[in-house]
Amino acid sequence: MNNFNFPRHLSSILFIVFINTPISYLLILTKPTQAKLPDNFEYNKRCNNDDINEGFLYLQEQERKAFEKQEFENALIYLQAALNVADKNKKYSEALSFWLEDYSVTELRFQSLIKYAQRTKQTPKILSLLGQISRIANRISSGSSFSKTSFLVEIASFYVQLGQKEQALIALNQAVQAEKFIKGTAFHAKALPKIALGYIVIGQKSAALNLLASAEKYLAKIPPNTPSQKDEALFTLAKAYAKIGADVEVKKLITNNSNNAR
Repeated sequence: MNNFNFPRHLSSILFIVFINTPISYLLILTKPTQAKLPDNFEYNKRCNNDDINEGFLYLQEQERKAFEKQEFENALIYLQAALNVADKNKKYSEALSFWLEDYSVTELRFQSLIKYAQRTKQTPKILSLLGQISRIANRISSGSSFSKTSFLVEIASFYVQLGQKEQALIALNQAVQAEKFIKGTAFHAKALPKIALGYIVIGQKSAALNLLASAEKYLAKIPPNTPSQKDEALFTLAKAYAKIGADVEVKKLITNNSNNAR
């Protein structure tokens, strides 16, 4: 009698567990790469559109926790899963800041993951993730061009870290195109020197100088009643000129803006 009833009890238990599983454990795994999740990760593949947001936030949180525990392999797995969601849902594109602009002590988290991948001979994997991140960044709308430009500059720096200067140049060229759609004089003045710094790193001095000249023009147009914005842009511009060894330009820049401030 007990043997006959066992399947029914088992089915009831499994049903109860299923309906009480928090949505935050749900996961969307889509192509191009299906990551193998840690054994203790509970998820349900049949997640509908209403659950995507909570599932995506859960993956971000798990990636952060894995990183903080220095479980870098698991962090890469969660990152891949989250990127698979973002790759298919444009509204998550700007969530890239979670990985591209978040610091861990002295360096960006993604920089730490790159170093881990290099130590463990997983450079092809991190390059694949970076390619996916680049694709997602390029889908950001023109209405968020400042963020898009910043992301592409960061992506270029990661390619440099991986010894991929040609890919870095592509990302910087894309940043130049994105910068054209930025609205606001101060934002142009801040974005252009950052792109220029990227070009300097890969030895593209002439491209950098052209961008810095444009940045100076925008800097001059920043209203005097917004000193904080002007100071930030001025600092980034001076930093880029110093990096390229243009000391004369740095002095001229500081002198001119000191006189204008009086």
